[in-house]
Amino acid sequence: MPDHLKVDVDTFRKKANEFHTLAGQMSSAEQLLADGLQHEGECWGHDDTGSSFADGYGPKATTTFQNATAHAEHLNGLADLLIKVADNYSATEEHNTSSLGPR
Repeated sequence: MPDHLKVDVDTFRKKANEFHTLAGQMSSAEQLLADGLQHEGECWGHDDTGSSFADGYGPKATTTFQNATAHAEHLNGLADLLIKVADNYSATEEHNTSSLGPR
């Protein structure tokens, strides 16, 4: 087992930016899908079959859109945590290095 720990804080920050980018792409895709579906409106009939479809579709569509938004928010949160870890590690390393230096 190694007796040291190496952390590449630049990689943490780079990956955080990638998560932010991915979250933005996910939000954009969700918005594009929502806009397209809303543009179509209620394209099913109001007969028994159409009503049955609407009863099943509506709640599931709402849940799907809420989950897509939540996933993007979680990705942004993960990115923020990666940056915080990198910052905390850098600060701890700086503190430890300066405390071991000449006095």
